[in-house]
Amino acid sequence: MVAVSFKNNIDINVTEDLRLAGIARELINRIQNIRKDSDFEVTDKVNIQIEKHELLVDAIQKHAEYIKNQTLTANLEVVENLSSSNSKEIEIDERKYGKNNISHFYVKTK
Repeated sequence: MVAVSFKNNIDINVTEDLRLAGIARELINRIQNIRKDSDFEVTDKVNIQIEKHELLVDAIQKHAEYIKNQTLTANLEVVENLSSSNSKEIEIDERKYGKNNISHFYVKTK
């Protein structure tokens, strides 16, 4: 009989880089859902404006190219204010942002 012992050396702490990458992936998921709900073709390029919010800004800055590539976004812009017309409410990190609250999406085809 052979005795085997395993040590679990996995670091379960969430670093700032991991948190920002997770927010970027959630943002990609929300953008893809908006594209689908808006009946965009899979190959349609879009322009996206996101109303500025502290939760999203760092993640967008760090992962902008990844977000754009994954969502076929030609132009990704963080703006101070968005009109509520054509904007979509999103929820990220178990918090709700949007509609006169904090973070809106505005997605349009190019």
